[in-house]
Amino acid sequence: MSRVDPARLGDLTEVLAEVRSWDGVDDRGSGTFYLYGKPFLHFHASRDSRRADVRRADGWVQIDLPEPAPAGARRRLLTVLRAEHGDR
Repeated sequence: MSRVDPARLGDLTEVLAEVRSWDGVDDRGSGTFYLYGKPFLHFHASRDSRRADVRRADGWVQIDLPEPAPAGARRRLLTVLRAEHGDR
């Protein structure tokens, strides 16, 4: 799976806008985010699937994101991201 084309992240606009507003977050473009200078969030996609990779204290967690992502998937992603941001 390769990194996602940013055009495929349009359904996550609200989630990513919130992430950009957090202290310590640096949007490196193309769906890649760093938190306090360390990789924090990026996306991968193939023709038929897409996922978010979120860095946790114990490694990376993969979150499947259908296209377009339903509200429940967006909430789950945001819940994981908030928890990880809050732990740092």
